[in-house]
Amino acid sequence: MKTEVYSELYRAIEKLPRGIAQVIKLYYLHEKKLRETREIPDIPIYTVKSRRARGVKHLRRMVPGWFRIIVLIGVGLAGSV
Repeated sequence: MKTEVYSELYRAIEKLPRGIAQVIKLYYLHEKKLRETREIPDIPIYTVKSRRARGVKHLRRMVPGWFRIIVLIGVGLAGSV
C-alpha cells in the first residue's frame, strides 16, 4: 500500500511545474527547512513560500488527502520508491 501511495504522490509532483515541484520535493520529501530549500535553487525565500503554497494547492486537487498521507506514513519519502 505504501508503495502505491508513494508512486501516486510522485506522479502528481512530477506533473507540477518544474520550479514548484522542486520546492515541494525539497521541503516535504527531503525535509529541508525553508532556508535550505531557498539555497539549493538559489531563489528568494518569498519565492519558495509562494511556490510551496501553489504546489500544495495543486496537490490538494490532484491527490485528495495528500498531506494527511504524508503525515501518516512519514515524511522523508525520497528514498522509499
